[in-house]
Amino acid sequence: MRQIAVILAGGKGERFWPLSTPERPKPFLRLFGPQSLIEATGQRLSAIFGRENVFVVVPPQFAGLVREHLAWLPESNLLLEPEPKDTAFAVAFALRQLPEGLLAFFPADHHIGDEAAFARDASLALRAAQELPGLFTVGVPAAYPATGYGYLEKGPEVRPGVYRVARFREKPNQELAEEFVASGRHYWNTGIYLAQRTVWLEEFTRYAPWVLEGRGERISLDYAVSEKSERAYMVLASFPWDDLGDWTALERHFPKNGANTELARHVGLHTRGSIIYAPEDELVVTIGLEDTVVVREGKVTLLVRKEMVSELKKVLPLLKPRS
Repeated sequence: MRQIAVILAGGKGERFWPLSTPERPKPFLRLFGPQSLIEATGQRLSAIFGRENVFVVVPPQFAGLVREHLAWLPESNLLLEPEPKDTAFAVAFALRQLPEGLLAFFPADHHIGDEAAFARDASLALRAAQELPGLFTVGVPAAYPATGYGYLEKGPEVRPGVYRVARFREKPNQELAEEFVASGRHYWNTGIYLAQRTVWLEEFTRYAPWVLEGRGERISLDYAVSEKSERAYMVLASFPWDDLGDWTALERHFPKNGANTELARHVGLHTRGSIIYAPEDELVVTIGLEDTVVVREGKVTLLVRKEMVSELKKVLPLLKPRS
C-alpha cells in the first residue's frame, strides 16, 4: 500500500507577530537556525516516505514560499486549496486529489525534539494503520495542565504500542486540565493523523459529508471527524513535541542567559523572566522588565506581558488602517 505524507501549511501570521505576518506565517519562520519549520517538517517526512510521496496543501498565496523553502518538492505535489477553511476542509481537499493508499497528515510548524524517535513512532503508526481500518493519531504525555491543547484519553491496548482512544477532549479549562494530567491517562493531541484513504472517506461521509463536498463554514478536523470517530487509535509519542503556540514557547527550547531568554544582543538591568528577540545587528536595552516579551522586527517593536501574548490576535486588526 502506497504511503503518502501530506503537510498542512498556511496560517494568519498572528502568533509570532511581528516576525510572522499574513504574508509569511509561522511555517516559514526560522526560529531554530537556518532551517524553517516547514523545511524541517519536509526533511523529516521525506526521510520516512520518500520525496515523491510528500505533498503540501497550502493556500495559493503561499505557493511561492513553499517552492522557496521546499525546492525539491515535485510541482504536482503542491496542492493549492482555493478556499482555506481550517484543517477539516484541507484534509477533505487533499482526499479529493490523492490516490488510494495510506494518507498521513502533519502540521507544518511543530517542533520535534528527537528525529530518530519520531521516525520509530511514525513507523509503528504506519504499520498499524495499514493493518487496522481505523483513524490513528499520536499522543504526547501531558507534562503540565495546558489549556490550549486538545487531549486524548488512552483506552485499552489493542496491539503492542497501539491503544484505543477512549475520548477526545478539546482545550479544557484549568481545573479539568489539572485533572487530566493527574489521571495519567490523558495525552496531548499532536494533530498528526493517519488512515487508509478508504477509511478517511468513510469517516467524513459518516460525520461530516458537507465538508467532503466542500460546503459549509470553517471547522477543524478534530471537531468535524476525529472526536466523533468510533474507531480512533493512538500511538504514544516517545519524542519531545511542541506546537510552538506563541512567543512563550521559545523559553522551553533555548537556555536562559541569566534570568532571561535572550535571542538578541541584550543589556538588561533588573530584568527577569523575559524573552528578548531581535536581529543580530540590533541592541535591546531593558530596565525593570519582568515576565515580558520584547520583539524587534523591521520597523516594529512588540512589548507584551507573557500572560497576555494570546491577546495579539485582538490587537492586529487595529493596525490595518495604519499599515
